[in-house]
Amino acid sequence: MNLALVVLSRFANTLMLNLSDIKQPSHYHYFVLDDQGKSLYVIGNGQGSASKQNISFVKGKEDLNEITLIPYTFKSDYDLNPIKWLPKSTKVLPIVFHPGNDSAVSVKKIESDNLITKVYYSVEGLYPEGYVTKMVLIDDKGKVILPRGGSEILIDPETNEFMAEFDTLDKNIEYKVATPQLNDITIFKEYKISIPLK
Repeated sequence: MNLALVVLSRFANTLMLNLSDIKQPSHYHYFVLDDQGKSLYVIGNGQGSASKQNISFVKGKEDLNEITLIPYTFKSDYDLNPIKWLPKSTKVLPIVFHPGNDSAVSVKKIESDNLITKVYYSVEGLYPEGYVTKMVLIDDKGKVILPRGGSEILIDPETNEFMAEFDTLDKNIEYKVATPQLNDITIFKEYKISIPLK
């Protein structure tokens, strides 16, 4: 695997990987880490042809000296498998989840009015693309409530802070927040590569 192209700017950060020497390259996704080892938010992963893949990610304001790529795969089609949610009460904040892969999701603030409910949370560790959009609420009957638009809003790339918006909630119901357990992923740390940018 080698780097065919890198584009870094205020608006777009894209890597193009030449994977012609890797077996089944289209099956891999990639975590992107900065030179401090912090996972960067990936917004496009694995796009391209069988021999080349494009990875788009968001970085903070500071320039990067290098980035590290760590490949991973899903053991099965996680979109078709039942999701095991990890619900927790919203009575005491912050709420910290440890869903797996040495990752953590911290719910720091919940705001609600007559129009909308906003859940603010941050993500640490190796948290795969796609799962990060799966912050949900669960009502007292176990019904899962998905966020508006089905995805999160990235608030601060420096700290990987996000916001999920939900429709108005019933004030007479006690809701829980939940994130999925990460038990369907294989990480290949032995194949990680570091790419100098300066």
